[in-house]
Amino acid sequence: MCYCAECFVDSSNPKWIEKSSSPSDLQFYHIVRAYHQTGRCSGCGACERACPMEIRLGYLTQKLNQDAKDLFDFETGIDSEILPPLSTFEVDDKQEFIK
Repeated sequence: MCYCAECFVDSSNPKWIEKSSSPSDLQFYHIVRAYHQTGRCSGCGACERACPMEIRLGYLTQKLNQDAKDLFDFETGIDSEILPPLSTFEVDDKQEFIK
C-alpha cells in the first residue's frame, strides 16, 4: 500500500525521523504510515491478518477513509483514475496552517 518510490524516512529533508527502535521514531513512522493508507483501504483485512501484534488496523483505516469522504468527497475504489487526497500536492493547495 506504500506509494512512495523511496520511503519517506530515507528521502525527507530535513530528517524528521531516523531508522531506529526508539519509541518516538517508531510512533512517528506508524502515524505517517497510517496516513499513507487514507483513501487506499478496501477493507480486505490483509493488514490485520499480517499484524504480528493482532492490532485491529481496520478500525483506523475505516476512520481515515470516512475522514477522506467527509473532507475531500473521496471514496476508495470508486474511480481508479482519481488519486487519494493525501497522495497529491499542488502548489496552490490551501495551507491554513501557515500564517
